[in-house]
Amino acid sequence: LTRAIDYLQAHFTESLSLSEIAAAVGVHPDHLTRAFRKHYRMTIGDYIRQRRIEHACQLLKRSSASLAQIAQESGFADQSHFQKNFKAQMKITPAQFRATTGSKADSGTNTLL
Repeated sequence: LTRAIDYLQAHFTESLSLSEIAAAVGVHPDHLTRAFRKHYRMTIGDYIRQRRIEHACQLLKRSSASLAQIAQESGFADQSHFQKNFKAQMKITPAQFRATTGSKADSGTNTLL
């Protein structure tokens, strides 16, 4: 499981399959699924989404990049998918989060840090 977490941390912004993750850590996909869920009390997909949202929060705080750019940088398929997942986890929209965290959105910079 430690190898799985390390792999997910290094590759969470990529499109990952369960088979790919299991092969990277040297176990059967079914075994990885069961062990991961039992130990972390969430699915691998839930973990990846959570990690992507955490990454997006950091980008929203530090960057004035568009929501579409942040969605892409965080590993989401598109801005709509990003906003739906962000709101489900954070209970506010990405734009509301950015407004409440005092990001660099007003500074005129347009870079992902």
